[in-house]
Amino acid sequence: MPGLIPFEACVARPDEGDRRFPLPDHLRETARLLTEGCTDREVEVLYKLQGLCHDIYKAHPDWQAYVNSRGAIRKGPAHAAAGAFLFSWLAWRWLDREGKWPARRLIWVRMAADIADHHGQLGTLVQGGRLSWVQQYEWERLDMDGIRRFLLHELPELQGIPLLPPDLSDWVKFTIETVKDLQFYDLDPEEAGDSPLERMRHLQEWRRSTTRFIAADRFSIQAMSPGYWKPEEADRAQRSLETALSSVQRDTMHELRSRVQAAALRRYRECGSPDTVTVGLPTGYGKTLLALRLALDMIREESRKKIIYVAPYLSLLEQASGDVQHWYGFAPLEHHSLAIHQGSGVPEVEEPGHENGFASRVMESWAHPVVCTSFQQFCRALFPDRAQHTLRRAWLDDSIVIIDEPQIFRPEGWNLFLTGLEALQRIHRLKVMFLSATMPPTRYGLSIQPVELCPDQPNILNRYRLECSTEPCDQADVAKLLMERREPTRCAILNTVRDAQLVYEHLKEAGVRGSGDLLLLHGGMIPLHKKVQIGRMQERLKRHSRLTVVATQIIEAGVNVSFRFLYRAAAILPSIVQAAGRVNRHAEADQGIVLVRPFLRDGDKDTRSYIYKQQFLRQLTDELLYARTSWEETELRELLTAYFDRMFRHNTYEACLQRIEKAYAGDWTALGLFEPFENDALRLPLFVPWNVPEEAKAYVPEHYRYLMQYFNMANADEIYERYTDRDWLRKLSFEDRKNFMILFHYHVVNLPGKMAIKLADSEAYLQHRIPCLHGARGYRDETGMAAVDDPEWQFY
Repeated sequence: MPGLIPFEACVARPDEGDRRFPLPDHLRETARLLTEGCTDREVEVLYKLQGLCHDIYKAHPDWQAYVNSRGAIRKGPAHAAAGAFLFSWLAWRWLDREGKWPARRLIWVRMAADIADHHGQLGTLVQGGRLSWVQQYEWERLDMDGIRRFLLHELPELQGIPLLPPDLSDWVKFTIETVKDLQFYDLDPEEAGDSPLERMRHLQEWRRSTTRFIAADRFSIQAMSPGYWKPEEADRAQRSLETALSSVQRDTMHELRSRVQAAALRRYRECGSPDTVTVGLPTGYGKTLLALRLALDMIREESRKKIIYVAPYLSLLEQASGDVQHWYGFAPLEHHSLAIHQGSGVPEVEEPGHENGFASRVMESWAHPVVCTSFQQFCRALFPDRAQHTLRRAWLDDSIVIIDEPQIFRPEGWNLFLTGLEALQRIHRLKVMFLSATMPPTRYGLSIQPVELCPDQPNILNRYRLECSTEPCDQADVAKLLMERREPTRCAILNTVRDAQLVYEHLKEAGVRGSGDLLLLHGGMIPLHKKVQIGRMQERLKRHSRLTVVATQIIEAGVNVSFRFLYRAAAILPSIVQAAGRVNRHAEADQGIVLVRPFLRDGDKDTRSYIYKQQFLRQLTDELLYARTSWEETELRELLTAYFDRMFRHNTYEACLQRIEKAYAGDWTALGLFEPFENDALRLPLFVPWNVPEEAKAYVPEHYRYLMQYFNMANADEIYERYTDRDWLRKLSFEDRKNFMILFHYHVVNLPGKMAIKLADSEAYLQHRIPCLHGARGYRDETGMAAVDDPEWQFY
């Protein structure tokens, strides 16, 4: 057992070459960063004490042995809870002596909880009527005399306060009584105000304090630039934008886009530069470009500091990232499940297994003028689940948030998202833009309604006509329909993977290849395969080749493609309108056709309900859509308005706001576990060792090539071999381990649970967490993962 180590000799993290990281210096710097700019004396003392105490248990000799072992010792003793214990005792004694208890009792318990949670999940304040961090620790093994001298030197206000409770059992009893008072007075949601927004604002203020603490802890090791726009960068971006706009081909669609965008920019100024706006332009009218133009105006004229672009799908996010590079002349920071930060040559300084690498901090803290991120990552900023998630809020003040295709949010969580967003907006002075041709109502979630920048659209083209029929069709009918169409580019969007594969097989058997290429795209393909298929599709459309595509709804948003004819299996109205946006997108031809008809697999199975589970929304769609046999594009906006109005009259979806009360009462996980999409708990991941065929290698993403080269991998089987080599993984730095898992997930598909277990068996999941489909059996170059008819195995 290691002996006592002088406090001044303790380190906070492993040495990096000649550089050491003394623990007292880390605590001192964290406290300094925490108190920077604080004007409330009492809060300043609490912040300083929080910074000084949070990692102090790292002075434990076992932890020092671990951190200096260079990986030989796998894990050190937990230190966060002990830091919370010491803080809670000293802070209570100081507050009580100052006569500020119980007025500061709530901030006291929240700050202590933040210390306890600062390396993990942000959990509940109270567990079983107790504070979890109030327990027995091995303080006798630490240099308590050295710690006392350090604390008194840094915070003289602690003079005369015992370093530890004289009697632990008395302190436990006191905290149990304090919990009762907290629950009766401070954690009663009624105390925070009557409205969900007011309660949410209190919660977001708490998490702002959490962010301040976590940022101070992480950035005390190495200073970070917030990545705000600089005036010269904005000027260069403006010149780049003007140059790019001047080179755009002049045609009817371009002229129309220009007029609509100019009117929208003018309306923004005429309406007094509102904080929240919507852009309800149809697909293909340049919503993203309009948002980027308006955002750059805000940067230059309103001293805004950062642009955060948020998208539901990786394909849409990457498309917007390319738009930023094209219009602004520089690459944004991408933050999503397959993103790598390659912009830094700074050497890593990190504790093994800890998210402290420089590149990781750049990405987690959104330290860049323009950030492109996903709904999931943005929701982790709005409602952080783990301490690390709060970093993306560190430099959010005066930012512009662009939320693309918000209708993709699950209705059950939409109002909670809006309430959280408005509270965050008020605290950080955000500008918010919603971009959607099918914008859901905001009146149940926002107290102030957004201003629509494109309310009147008299000059919108009818690029397509939507035809609808109640006559059902099966896979053979859809295949025949596609073959008989004369349009050079045709697409069918089905509701499930199995449906799409059946139509594809009928087309292939009928020899449709003779009249052009045939491609399939669906969610049963691994991410690498989907990217290859989209690349193939876009290349053929670009050179005006004859093409037939069969897909699921993953093609409806974020895939920049345009067809002359599209069949859409009956779905719900917003999905149908999104699908229609893939037809004659750029008015490159005469009016395109969108055909909507019910799809019955094998002539008798209506698979729509497998994906769109709310019967009311299916019935509402049918009632509105089939009222006529055809609709012009310009008529669909009014149809959508009627759809959403009746949808929210039927169900306001306000039940989710009860989560705010639970979080205020101490159960933060009620918000921290929020998901923007339906959480399909029965999905399981499966690694597919699929290698790109030689003829398709031109469509392999560049960062996949980069990672394969970086890790010296020749094929997918080698990736899985490395994944199962735990010793090899442990030797990687945190950054390399993270980037390897990004490479690994290019080959992972999430399947319905029963289907996944049949392919890999439950033992494989217990052994490897993500098992391998050895030999890629059942997975094909053309069709991806073979789906089946079982209703419980349906997905898209």
